Amino acid sequence: LYVKENTVLILVGNKADLESRRLVSTQQGEALAKELKFDAFIETSAKENDKVSYCFSKLVQQVVDNGSFLQNTLQNNLDGPK
Repeated sequence: LYVKENTVLILVGNKADLESRRLVSTQQGEALAKELKFDAFIETSAKENDKVSYCFSKLVQQVVDNGSFLQNTLQNNLDGPK
């Protein structure tokens, strides 16, 4: 997996409302996120609107916390249009 330094990565498991049809456990998702060096693993359900907003909030918070958004924006402005 190649991404630029300071890129925020969150592994999202969707369809958490379909517990009976689960193929990947929470522990497996967490382990994969850790193995891939992702910032978080979050299980969501779009159908039940469970943790969807939280997922986006977490992403934005991670971006703000590590400064990548500001750093990339400033660098792009300094570099000019491509």
